[in-house]
Amino acid sequence: MNTTTTATITSLRPVWREVLAVSYLALENSVAGVRDGQWDNATPCSEWTVTQVVQHAAGDQLAYAKMLGIGNGPAYDPFSPSGAVDGTAAELVKDAIEQTAAAWATVADDTETVPTPLPHGDLPTPVAAVMCALDAAVHAWDIAIATGRPSPLDDELAGHLLAAARGIVEPLRQWGAYAPVVETAGGPSATPVVDDLLRYLGRTPR
Repeated sequence: MNTTTTATITSLRPVWREVLAVSYLALENSVAGVRDGQWDNATPCSEWTVTQVVQHAAGDQLAYAKMLGIGNGPAYDPFSPSGAVDGTAAELVKDAIEQTAAAWATVADDTETVPTPLPHGDLPTPVAAVMCALDAAVHAWDIAIATGRPSPLDDELAGHLLAAARGIVEPLRQWGAYAPVVETAGGPSATPVVDDLLRYLGRTPR
């Protein structure tokens, strides 16, 4: 079920291309920052290592690209990542992002809806794009946290991601794609919107 409001679509329409670009850069930078010996580290995705999160994130991007008419999609199930990468993780992510960025570049600004790999099917273009960006950005955060690096998220980016997520995530949570909402704890945060996004997506801010 898509409960996205007209106001959300309107707010995301002028920014979705920038949100995608920033999120892709965050994912590439997080992967580039992984050091030897950290690929098997545990991540906030409780069942997956750093390598598995990278595989999942790349696979999801390839799935979006295929739905938009570019490439053949992932050659593996993004929800059952093997933990073994042919070549390097950086190359895997770079190829996935290049395909998906090329796919979004084919979408005209006035395109009302586009197909997505989500169970929702077609979604309003700005929402679909920002959900694609959310996948990259949040997994960039997972990788950064697992490898001792600073969060790649800021409140401006998180605000856009959260706006899209609020109308889309609940059915996905029922299917296990996201953990339950994490309750607020502790005092004021330096990045309150980032924390709200992470908690909404079932992650504990840190």
